[in-house]
Amino acid sequence: MGSVVVLTGSGQYWGDRSLHDIIKMHYKDKITTLLADESTVIRAATNSRGSDFSMQKPLVVMLKTFFGCATDEFTLDYNDDLVYERDQNNCQYYHYDNFRRKFVYKCTREDRTIDHVLPLCRGGVDSFTNCVCACRVCNIKRKGRLTPKEAGLKLIRTPLDPKKRAGGWARVSFDFNPESMAHVAYKRFLKSLAA
Repeated sequence: MGSVVVLTGSGQYWGDRSLHDIIKMHYKDKITTLLADESTVIRAATNSRGSDFSMQKPLVVMLKTFFGCATDEFTLDYNDDLVYERDQNNCQYYHYDNFRRKFVYKCTREDRTIDHVLPLCRGGVDSFTNCVCACRVCNIKRKGRLTPKEAGLKLIRTPLDPKKRAGGWARVSFDFNPESMAHVAYKRFLKSLAA
């Protein structure tokens, strides 16, 4: 099916995508077609409204909004404040209303505590994978020196290491492939801009 050259909103090379991906992006109104192969028309299956979808085969498209590319991640040293931030000050043990329906309890600043899933007295450590935000009732009155299972408590989610993205710009390079119709069209497009 071939690939299509994708540019950022500022006209920088972002990458190549399959025609299948481009059709989905076009249908979701995420791209603008800059160059198309006028000799080839693509017809897609009938959509839910009963109309046919057709377009000229795109060669170079531009993103309407830039939705990023991956940059390096790094792990952080343990810190109570980062646990509160990761858990959004929500008690990580389910609370139940009068009808036994589960709900998430939002801790106040005075009510929040750091709970060690495996208590320190039983070999637990200060780490992101062992510490969660918990309200005083769950941490002190219900759980104490027990594990959640022993206390009859259920974690909302497994605690994970928070990740931070490294700052700076991500650079993507364009490797010209003369056999790609999209690459040839893009190179011609760049020359026309320079002229």
